Order: sequence, then structure tokens, then C-alpha cells
Amino acid sequence: AGDVAAARAPRNTTVCVGAEWHRYPSTFFLPPNARLAFLKTAFDGQLPRAYDAPQHLGLAGARALASADVARHFNDGNDERLDAYEPFSACDVAVDLEFTGDADPAPSLAAALAADPRAWVEVHRSPFLDAARTPALARAFFLPGYSSKRAVVGGYRVLAANSLSEETMGI
Repeated sequence: AGDVAAARAPRNTTVCVGAEWHRYPSTFFLPPNARLAFLKTAFDGQLPRAYDAPQHLGLAGARALASADVARHFNDGNDERLDAYEPFSACDVAVDLEFTGDADPAPSLAAALAADPRAWVEVHRSPFLDAARTPALARAFFLPGYSSKRAVVGGYRVLAANSLSEETMGI
């Protein structure tokens, strides 16, 4: 159950990220049958776009085109483009960071998950240190009795919609 859910999905899978888009590593870590999509959150700037390299040009031709292409979907003001977002209903897998407490630095997808009529299953969870709310000493060193009391830890989680069956996901 600890594997990324989309890696075992037999069909094209949409992996969605919300406020955590800037920490999500890259589309390079997704299998070929998965694509990354963004959900609307409090962030109102420009989001990255997938690189669409023409397959017929080969690697050298794609590199040459990448340096000469004028990207019409980017702007020089870092302004938000609403066409960059997907509706939550298009997501098969969601990656979310959840902190407990009132000072959640980025709203999690909990409200969207609750509003979605599909059932969502947490298929993986890893601890994630909240650097903004953890003292520097507890971040830099593990001090028995101190670090565990002072460190603020949330959960980085992968959720799968019920459209990905338990057999497919192996959960």
C-alpha cells in the first residue's frame, strides 16, 4: 500500500495536487499512464505546465524547439490562468499535505474530499515536518525528549478515489 497509487493503475490516471503543487517533486516521477493536474486553492499565481515535446522530432529536435518556442500560456506578470486547473471530479489520485491545528500553512484537500460523492481511500501516508512551526534546534538535530515534543509534524498523503478498485490498487 506504500507505492504511489497511479503506478499500478491500468488506465490513464489523473494525479491532482492542490496547495502543495510547489513541493510535489515532478511529473518525472509519475508513470507514463499518469498525468499531473492542479486544483484551485488559495494560490493565485502562474502554475507550471507540462512540456509537450513533439515525438516526431527526436531528442535533438525537441531540445531545439524548446529553446525557440514561444510559450503562449505563460505571461510576464506571473498572473494566474484559470484554464490551468482541473475540477476535483477529474482526479483519480490526490496528493495532499495535512497539518493539524489552526495554523495550517496551506489548506488541505479535506473540504474537497468531503464534498466529492466518491469515496476516497488513503493509500500512503508519510510524516512531514512543518519547518515554519518547528524550532530550528528541533529541525537541525534530534535531541531525545526535546525534538519529539517541539517538532510539528503533518501527514503527506496519497489518496485514491473509489474509481480505482481495491484489486487494482492492492489495498
